[in-house]
Amino acid sequence: MCYIKVKNVKKSFKGKHVLNGVSFSAEQGEMIAIVGKSGSGKSTLLYLLSGIEKIDSGEYFLDGKNIRQCSKTQLARMRNQEIGYILQSYALIPSLTAYENIMLPLYMRKMIGSEISGELEKIAKKLLISEILNEKACHLSGGEKQRVAVARALVIRPKVILADEPTGALDEDTAGELLELFCNLCREGNTILMVTHNKSAAGYADRVIQMHNGICTKI
Repeated sequence: MCYIKVKNVKKSFKGKHVLNGVSFSAEQGEMIAIVGKSGSGKSTLLYLLSGIEKIDSGEYFLDGKNIRQCSKTQLARMRNQEIGYILQSYALIPSLTAYENIMLPLYMRKMIGSEISGELEKIAKKLLISEILNEKACHLSGGEKQRVAVARALVIRPKVILADEPTGALDEDTAGELLELFCNLCREGNTILMVTHNKSAAGYADRVIQMHNGICTKI
């Protein structure tokens, strides 16, 4: 089943062309690694797929829905319910604890209960952050912040996970455990698009998309 379909998508910022006609599709349960040099358009593509940025032209369908026709409210609901986004910059709120940062999207959905707490406990254990849940984000190391950001994306049980360099701040063992977790999520039906410079991380993907000068040169 084709879950994501992108056709001839273009995007410019301040007159500079960043994406010059990107086309690809992703099946349900597939993990795709997006690779390429800095400035090739990888992160911009994730912004567009998440609905954070608008597409200038082209088509983007998510589970059959034409995303370009969605209202701001519909896009916000999509980001909160269907897409887990792992940003390279973590985007944690420094004054909140790790636990509070992870739970933010659930607070927005008013989903708090024993089932959610149990899910968080399982994710925290897998990501080795159980001991730091009560620590404020400003006191965490880069690797700990990365794992908290991953947990925040996973706790909403998204259908799609967009990950921008998810292993960048992790040691080799923890990175491997995260990628195995991604593989398990794909087997459960999740679709994962992962931007990475790490060849080992890309090796976990079902398919690799090569970005160059804002287009896909290898699919």
